[in-house]
Amino acid sequence: MENNNFDYNTFVDETYEKFKEYFTNNKTLKYNNVEYPIIINTNDLEFDDKPRIFWHICSLGEENGIYFDSYKKRLKFSVFPCINHISSVNCKLQCNLEDENIQLKDNRVPCIYRMSKIDNLKIAMDLFNEQSNQIKWWTKKETSNKSKKNKKMLKIRYTKALEDYVIMFEFRYTDASKNQISKFQFVTAYQIFDNNTKKRFDNEYIEFSSKT
Repeated sequence: MENNNFDYNTFVDETYEKFKEYFTNNKTLKYNNVEYPIIINTNDLEFDDKPRIFWHICSLGEENGIYFDSYKKRLKFSVFPCINHISSVNCKLQCNLEDENIQLKDNRVPCIYRMSKIDNLKIAMDLFNEQSNQIKWWTKKETSNKSKKNKKMLKIRYTKALEDYVIMFEFRYTDASKNQISKFQFVTAYQIFDNNTKKRFDNEYIEFSSKT
């Protein structure tokens, strides 16, 4: 049954306020017992006067399985990720990339299911800074899809009951030698819902743990 009290624009605005509030009040990341500044690009506005980084963590894209056919662009889900969540009732877009209300770049579609999980960003970051055993974290060297440059990522994963949330930061250094960490660049954060991604992160963590 549709929730007639739900207003999409209000929900997005409230989610964005939570996002801003968290990074306003939490500007450091504690890594190996040292606090480092967090940097985040909020100047690259994409839609509705909100930055691209916000929309990235509140949307689905090609990494989630967009495919194209002769009729329309859509996500290759046999069921939607939000099928057992209230957001499936409130969502009007239904992962349809051709909806005229979608104005995001890179074939991404806003996802109120992922927006509804924004509180996990604060929970996971607070637990990581407290060095809680409720958090799994690991580092991984990857290649940037755009610049093709190598980068080192810090991945933080929070799991509890039905929650499975990951946050990613890129290491930034004082110079090209990369011997001294200077800060962490916030890259993305989102609720994980598909088994392939869960398994990939499981394997990354196991591989990292076996070397430390």
